Amino acid sequence: MISYAIIGISFAFCMTVLGSSLVFFFKKPIGERMSRIFYGLSAGIMLSATFWSLLIPSINYSESLGRLKFLPSVIGIVLGALFIFLLDLFMKKFNKSKNAERNKNFKFFMAVTIHNIPEGLAVGFAFGIGIWCNDLALCLSALTLSIGIGLQNFPEGLAISLPMRKTLDSCQKAFWY
Repeated sequence: MISYAIIGISFAFCMTVLGSSLVFFFKKPIGERMSRIFYGLSAGIMLSATFWSLLIPSINYSESLGRLKFLPSVIGIVLGALFIFLLDLFMKKFNKSKNAERNKNFKFFMAVTIHNIPEGLAVGFAFGIGIWCNDLALCLSALTLSIGIGLQNFPEGLAISLPMRKTLDSCQKAFWY
């Protein structure tokens, strides 16, 4: 069962790397229009994943609250928005660069990086439970989760590396970011 965990975690990681590696296929930095397209693609994927994989299950798990079953989701959204707002304030103090595009790309990089932390925790937790319970079905569910997250990570890797290439003026640096 540990092999399923290794495969699942490696798949999610490799999909991010594969998406980021596409930066090497662009001879010159992308323009503002293409940046918007990639930001939109990434945002659309993250938004749909949030709705279908997080919000709907959260509301379904809260059935016992009756008419207030939406409350845990609303509290989570408000706390998440507050966290991002505070992060934005922190970034303004931390990053004094006058380059607006550089600041925008760095904030996007930080948002996606922070967004990936709970994804990694979810995959690790799912595999941990499957292995601890010695349950093949739970391990296969965790593998499915990691495949879903990996498929989402492919466009995220691309959406980060392309704007960062323009900001950093280097494909290698953009790839490693």
